[in-house]
Amino acid sequence: MIQVLYFTEPLRCAIMNHSCQREFCLACELGFLFHMLDTAQGIPCQASNFLRAFRTIPEASALGLLLSDSDDARKKVNFPRLVQSWTRFVLQQIHSETPEVQDDEMQKTEKAGEMGSQVSKLFGWTLLNSNQCRCGNIREKESTTLLCSLVYPEPLPPGRKPLNVVVSHESNDLCIFQLQSKRLKSLPEILTVSSGLENQQDLNFWQTQTEMFGNKDSKAMSFCSSAPVPKRCRYGNCCTRAGCKFFHEKDKGKRYVASKVDVDTSVQSACSWLPLSILVTLNHDGTVDICRADCKMQTEASTSQDTSSDTGKDDSIVGKDKKPSAGKEGQAGNGNEGDDSEMKEDEVDVQREEEEAKAVLYELTSVVSVVNNSRTNIVSCIRVGPSYHIHHQGGPATQWYLFNDFTIVPISPEEAVWLPLDWKLPCVLHYTVADISNKPPPTVKAAVSAEVFQQDISLAANGGRRHVTFTPLSPSEILKQGDIVAMDAEFVTLNQEEAEIRSDGTRSTIRPSHMSVARISCIRGQGPLEGIPFIDDYIATQEQVVDYLTQFSGIQPGDLDVTISSKHLTTLKATYRKLRYLVDEGVIFVGHGLKNDFRVINLVVPADQVIDTVLLFQLPNKRMVSLRFLAWHFLGLKIQSKMHDSIEDAKTALRLYRKYQQLEREGRVTESLKEMYEAGRKSSWKVPGADEE
Repeated sequence: MIQVLYFTEPLRCAIMNHSCQREFCLACELGFLFHMLDTAQGIPCQASNFLRAFRTIPEASALGLLLSDSDDARKKVNFPRLVQSWTRFVLQQIHSETPEVQDDEMQKTEKAGEMGSQVSKLFGWTLLNSNQCRCGNIREKESTTLLCSLVYPEPLPPGRKPLNVVVSHESNDLCIFQLQSKRLKSLPEILTVSSGLENQQDLNFWQTQTEMFGNKDSKAMSFCSSAPVPKRCRYGNCCTRAGCKFFHEKDKGKRYVASKVDVDTSVQSACSWLPLSILVTLNHDGTVDICRADCKMQTEASTSQDTSSDTGKDDSIVGKDKKPSAGKEGQAGNGNEGDDSEMKEDEVDVQREEEEAKAVLYELTSVVSVVNNSRTNIVSCIRVGPSYHIHHQGGPATQWYLFNDFTIVPISPEEAVWLPLDWKLPCVLHYTVADISNKPPPTVKAAVSAEVFQQDISLAANGGRRHVTFTPLSPSEILKQGDIVAMDAEFVTLNQEEAEIRSDGTRSTIRPSHMSVARISCIRGQGPLEGIPFIDDYIATQEQVVDYLTQFSGIQPGDLDVTISSKHLTTLKATYRKLRYLVDEGVIFVGHGLKNDFRVINLVVPADQVIDTVLLFQLPNKRMVSLRFLAWHFLGLKIQSKMHDSIEDAKTALRLYRKYQQLEREGRVTESLKEMYEAGRKSSWKVPGADEE
């Protein structure tokens, strides 16, 4: 479902441009996640920070949007209703968080919630609610809804009458509303439709419509899964094959034309009851006329062909029996009758053209469905536009994709609307204005600036400048692309690992441990202050810590508590924004085991911006060496004798990198690594004289 929001380009750009200082802001976390998806280049991204912020919202828990990990609890969940509630809640939450907020306003206000947002501009239906009483008083109020729910017809039982609503009124003590109406004033650019389908009656209605539409034997349909977007060639620009059908970087910008093999004409001729495109007309009285547009042209063409053939037969018959008129009056009379009929036909045609001109063409862009199997999976079919493919693959193609967890496969449009209700239930549909791609693409500005280093304030009651262990960056220190920053992070455990021992003696992990970042330290890698830390943040947490891992992290109980901590305590979001700024500026990170650090921090860093000493000092097909042993062997230092310290580890990694550069200049890298592995085998990879673990 997050992928649906990500591939909605106007929403994605608006969220990525959003930035605020609230600790738990869903829009900010979505922006960080979207940025990772943009820069990951195929690497799976986790939404751990987004889920962390999501769990802190009381409304999410009240609506039942937080699922338990137990299988018994999952079996009781109504997943179609969950998908619809989640979509409605997320849109409303982002709508309330994205209005412009003053710098001194840290909390949302009712006034801010009433302001317009980019979400309301894209998804908002403007409604005029009108209530008229017997006394003639009319009360009108505008409202905006972000999601439209389908209501299926339900006939009233015999003798049942509509219920009157009794309310208080200023002019009358009791007033019975005789008329309650809603008029639509404007259409959104993106129609978000909840399909309902929460009971068997709704399913029967949908199934009946599908059968009446002519798709009774829907299971017999076959689909073409070939993609008009070519895969990358394994040989790249070095490929010499003539007419290679795969994509090359040198072909970037060229339009890919699908071959005849890629197109299945039998599938394209099939139509589903769920339309791929619709025409929506907003009338003056607030009513809406909706008709499908995907099968309309084919139907009209066949109808006009049949009509013309029938008309030709009638004209030929009349022509045989028709006699030419001898008098002018007869000619005039026949001419007036013909002119009147032609004028009426012209008026009808003009009226039809005016109605079509007012109609807005919407195209289906995503279908979120629930697959009823043993695990009840949620899948999304998303139509990805040419702008995304140009940015990532180089060809202006439009393609449907099926997103099923980490599996992504291209599909045909017909498969996206193929909905066998016995195992696949549509939950949320998105229709987007067809000409939205013709509008200039929104620009994504840098959501994080250097001001994040000036907004560094400790949350701890006892953590003042006396306890600061770092020297902040001065305004004259501008980190630029290629600058070196040494980094290390420490973690604590929120949930212990759950495992079982099988009968054969093997160990199986049922649920891995949940790690949370507790401390992040960054060291200057060049300049007169080389080796001096400029970030040493302890991360405050509201969650219960099961194990502080003091021996490995150096974190003591109370260090992360706002009330008693004496450390420089800050929020994860504040430190995350600092790291995001460094990544965006092109800074190169040096550290030991940074892959795991960035994974827990939930930050994607390009591979060319990471120098990991665990990989520098490793021979092919050999074991990875600990930072402690590397420091003893190459630098003669004994570190981590009692507990870990992130500043010490970051400084050691920086010195090891400088040592590696020296060995590289001398041409002794391989020789030195062989000597290190030999020394490790002799000492069993233990530092002589240090406390052995």
